[in-house]
Amino acid sequence: MLKRTVRLPARVARWLLRRPGCLFLLAGDERLASEPPSRFRYAWLESLIASLAWSLVSVSIWGAAWAMFGEPVGRPMPACLVAATFVLWPYRRAVRGGLEMVFPSDATLRSVGGAVFVLVLTLALLSLRPDWRKDSELPQWLIWIRPWEKVYRPMVLMPLWGAWAMFVAPHFCRARQVASPAVAVFAAGCSPLLTASVMGLLLALTATYYNFLGGWQLPIAACGAGSAIIAGVVFCRLEGGLTRRALLAANVVTQLVFLLACLATCNLVYW
Repeated sequence: MLKRTVRLPARVARWLLRRPGCLFLLAGDERLASEPPSRFRYAWLESLIASLAWSLVSVSIWGAAWAMFGEPVGRPMPACLVAATFVLWPYRRAVRGGLEMVFPSDATLRSVGGAVFVLVLTLALLSLRPDWRKDSELPQWLIWIRPWEKVYRPMVLMPLWGAWAMFVAPHFCRARQVASPAVAVFAAGCSPLLTASVMGLLLALTATYYNFLGGWQLPIAACGAGSAIIAGVVFCRLEGGLTRRALLAANVVTQLVFLLACLATCNLVYW
């Protein structure tokens, strides 16, 4: 009985990691090419779910580190652990691919760029602090969607905005010869209606999470949407067309910009 109890979560995890959405985010190019392209028809939905799952994992890592190491000495530990997990696991290929596009022929600059990215991400997470400004009231049936602790809110939202960056990029950069069949099928699934609907949902969530700013949620949401569009266009042009590497790079850049926008807006409105 104990062995079955232990094996069940492992089987579920393996099944999830084999899903097209997770493969699109995590797998190597050869592994992705070995899958039938038709599997990626609904990868947009699974990638969104996988991004939400990562947001919950990152919040759990932060909460566990905070509980274990305490305050104030322990505050760097949650930030370092979340940043390290971010770079080493779900977004490892995204960060590496972005650096390879920006610095295609200079390994030294790629190393420096990677270090800068990790440093900025860690410092941004380290800057997250409790905020005691009062939230506006929500209906009882909606209260569960908003974390009570404001430190967690950007960590929940940023992966979702990053996923949306992959939805919107195909509308500004069409798939060309460089796009793999899986990417072409993924892009075909991101219809204008779907992309607009997901953006509307993210705008509503951002407004709900940051309503304590008294109307200043708009700059945060605008940074999320603007950075997604700009990053997608820039990386697709660097690639010469729509590729998975460009989509993943747009994902992580959007997340970082969104996190910085959250910090900047909260601090500016506070002062």
